[in-house]
Amino acid sequence: MIILLPALLSLIALGLDYIYMHWTWAIPILLCAAIVIGSTAGLYAYWHMTKSAESSLVLNIRPEIKSTDTIVSLDYYPTATSYFYLPGTPVLNYVRGKNEASQFTYNLLLYPIIQPGTAPIAKVTLSDIRHSSRFWVLNREGIHTDVQSALTDHCSLVKTTMVSRFTATLWENCQP
Repeated sequence: MIILLPALLSLIALGLDYIYMHWTWAIPILLCAAIVIGSTAGLYAYWHMTKSAESSLVLNIRPEIKSTDTIVSLDYYPTATSYFYLPGTPVLNYVRGKNEASQFTYNLLLYPIIQPGTAPIAKVTLSDIRHSSRFWVLNREGIHTDVQSALTDHCSLVKTTMVSRFTATLWENCQP
């Protein structure tokens, strides 16, 4: 189908040229303006529609996120979505450290390629996150449940939002 696109565009150009030569220049300009306006509306709609479950999840919780909240992502997909839909909001990414210790980093680019046991020195630890007044945990069903349990142990669950297999939970008042 895409192979025929240049031929279609050529035929449209020939048709506009024919109209211009036999009638007036206003008709081709109006047709081109209608195409541009129609395309703009379609592109606008495309960029503003939700494209995935993790996008829906982040868009659902975005109004409730406070500037002081910590956002922790235990899976790559909600992390990438958070970077897109929450620009300027720091998102902590889980990285399995040496001796299976839980470590977190702000660097999304490291997350999918780091091998277990080779993680850089953690900037943020599990304890640091637990000392936050409020924190969100973004996760995919069945992924790093042990880390999520350790992170949220003895904390108060405020809210749970689930879209498909992705979950966002808001926690506060963690006890040491």
